Amino acid sequence: MLELSSEQVPTRIDEYQRIIEKKGCVIPVGPIMRVQGVLAVTRAIGDLAYKEFITSEPELGSIQISP
Repeated sequence: MLELSSEQVPTRIDEYQRIIEKKGCVIPVGPIMRVQGVLAVTRAIGDLAYKEFITSEPELGSIQISP
C-alpha cells in the first residue's frame, strides 16, 4: 500500500527537529505531544501566537501512474 499523506504532528522526527531548531519545545500533555504544550499539529493556518514554531506550507509530492 502506498501512503499518500502523513500526519503532521510533533512526534514525527522531522517535525520535532524543525520545532527544536526554531527554539520551540514539544511537551507531553496527557498522552499527546504538543508544540509549546498547546498545539497537537505542526502545520496550521491562523495560530499566530505559534507562527514561529509551526508552518502553513503544505508538503507536496507526486506519484507517477503507469498506463
